[in-house]
Amino acid sequence: MKKTISILLATIAIVALVGGIACAAAVTPKTIKTKPADIKIGFSIYTEAGPYFAAMTDTIKAKCKELGMSVITANADDSLSKQLTDIEDMLQQDIDLLILNPKDPKALIDTCAAVQSRGIPVVIIDNPMDPSSEITATVTSDNYPIGRLVGEWTASQFRNKKAIIGFLSGQVGSLASDYRRTGFVTGFTEQSLRDKNGVDLQVVTQGWGNWNTADGQSAAEDMLTAFPDINLLVAENDSMALGALNVINERGIGDKIMVVACADGQKEAFALIKANDPIYKATGLNSPFLACDGAIDIALKIMAGQPVPAMNYTEAVAVINGNVDKYYKPDAIF
Repeated sequence: MKKTISILLATIAIVALVGGIACAAAVTPKTIKTKPADIKIGFSIYTEAGPYFAAMTDTIKAKCKELGMSVITANADDSLSKQLTDIEDMLQQDIDLLILNPKDPKALIDTCAAVQSRGIPVVIIDNPMDPSSEITATVTSDNYPIGRLVGEWTASQFRNKKAIIGFLSGQVGSLASDYRRTGFVTGFTEQSLRDKNGVDLQVVTQGWGNWNTADGQSAAEDMLTAFPDINLLVAENDSMALGALNVINERGIGDKIMVVACADGQKEAFALIKANDPIYKATGLNSPFLACDGAIDIALKIMAGQPVPAMNYTEAVAVINGNVDKYYKPDAIF
C-alpha cells in the first residue's frame, strides 16, 4: 500500500479516537418556557456565502415564524471577530438560547462556556465544536459516515484503474471538512479491498474552496493546472464541486475526470446526477432543512426542561443516479 494511504489512514485513526462530540454540559435554562411564543432564540451563522448557509438562515426564520417564536439572526460574514460581537449583541437582547454555526470550533470554546454560564444553553448546528467544548447539544450531518458512503460508491467505479485524486476542501480547522475527507478515504480504501484486494489510490493535491462556488472554481483551476493527471476530484460540498465542474467544462476535459462531493445535496447537484451527467456522479445528503428543523426541535425541548441527546445526526446517504429521485426537489430553496 502506498505511503500516502498509510499517512491518511493514520490520520483517520486519530480522528476516530478523538471523536466529534463536544463535552456534555447540558445547561438548565434560567427560565423554563414551554410555549414557543415566550421563547427568544439567537441564531449566529458564520457565513451566508454559500447556498447551503443562506438556506439555513431562511429555514430558521421560517420555522420560528411558523411556531410563533422570536428569533434574532446574525451573519458573521466569515469573520470570527464579528461572530463574537454578534453573540454579545444577542446576549444584550436577552436571548433564551443560542443556536450557533461556529466559524472556528476551537476559538469559540471560551465563548460557548461563557454563554452557558449565564444559564443560556448553546446548540451547535452543522459545524461541530472542538471535543473539549462545553455545549448542550449538537445537530449536524454525520460527516464521517457520509464521506465514507460516497467513498465506497466511488471506489466501485475505479475497480479497473488508479484513482489520482485532488481534494477540494472547505476550510482549514473545520471538523466537518476533516471528517468528510477522512471518511471518504476510509470508504474508498475498504471498498477497494473488498473489490480487488488492494488499493490503487494517490492523493496528489489539496485545494481550499471556502465552501462556495467562486472560491471552489478558483482552487480547482490551480489544482488542475498543477496536476493535469487528476482523474477524480473530490469536493467536500456541492457548491465547490459545481465550481470545479465549470473549470472542467471550460477546458473540455470531462472525458478524463470524475467529480463527486462528500456532502450537501444542493438541488443543482441533484439535477446533474438525475440527468446522469458524464462528470458529476455522486454527493452526500447534508440537508440544511433537516439540520435546522432538528435544531429548533431540540431547542424547544431544552427550554421546556427536557433532557436531549448531546449529539443529534441527520440521515447519512450517498446520493447517486439510482436514488436521487427520493431526495431531489426542484422547487426547494436549496
